[in-house]
Amino acid sequence: MKKIMALFLAIILSVSLCSCKSETSTEKSTEATPAADGVVLTPNARIEIKDYTLNSVKSKTTQEVLKAITVYCEFQNLSIQETSMFMSGQVKAFQNGFELNAPTGNTTTTLLSNDVKDKSTNVQRGYSYLTYYNFMLEDETSPVTIRVTSRGKSSEVTYNLTGEANPNQSNEPGVVELGNAHVKITDCKYRYYGLDYRYKQYACALISCEYTNKSDKEQCLDEVLTMRAYQNGRELEPTAAYTSLNQIDKFRNEKISPNETCTTGFFFDSDSDGNITVKVFNHHGTQLTEMEIPIG
Repeated sequence: MKKIMALFLAIILSVSLCSCKSETSTEKSTEATPAADGVVLTPNARIEIKDYTLNSVKSKTTQEVLKAITVYCEFQNLSIQETSMFMSGQVKAFQNGFELNAPTGNTTTTLLSNDVKDKSTNVQRGYSYLTYYNFMLEDETSPVTIRVTSRGKSSEVTYNLTGEANPNQSNEPGVVELGNAHVKITDCKYRYYGLDYRYKQYACALISCEYTNKSDKEQCLDEVLTMRAYQNGRELEPTAAYTSLNQIDKFRNEKISPNETCTTGFFFDSDSDGNITVKVFNHHGTQLTEMEIPIG
């Protein structure tokens, strides 16, 4: 009788082990396939590191531009239910061997496009969106490695923050010629463009630009470059709220169609006298052009 019971138990144990092996094989078959650098693909999501920007995070308290990097990721929901990037994956950044932290306190981020969504935004199966993560840098020269992880699958991409060649194909001051855009600074006007917290108008500077979208999709000037302005030995603050008084066709965050040209511009709180020095940068921090322009 004991031999029969022992044999019976051995058969049950053998069947259980076979079942475990079968489940393990099934799990392995659903693991993510190998992905290119910066791309993770799982049965539930596809996540890709797309780009980064510098000088795009500012303290709301002090208005200081923080030493931070903004990383953009594209998230696509492949699961059967609504979900978000926050629930589907994780993004970390490393510099000089240390993991970087997110900024603390009350901050604001200048985003590449109005289409960028918060990472907690839920979407249905098959839909995708661009989202972002901010990290405080240890320094502004050492390479930064970005790691994206989802369901145990990871991929990395490393960005060199220095040494990028100037992509501007024009040597003319105030002109930027890129593969996806043509931008020319045209003039600077001092008018009542600014709006204070009571919506009362005040005088500030509008630096106008002629912008042509050379890409194959809708695009705004904010997606192409940033501008910094200096006057009388100090850097000017961008005007927080403004009206164009019909001096421009589009605000710089408004998209235009491929091959379309419009007049747009940047607003700065400035003095009424003294030339303004304008410096134009791409979103990786590379200076594209510089010019001095009188106030008209």
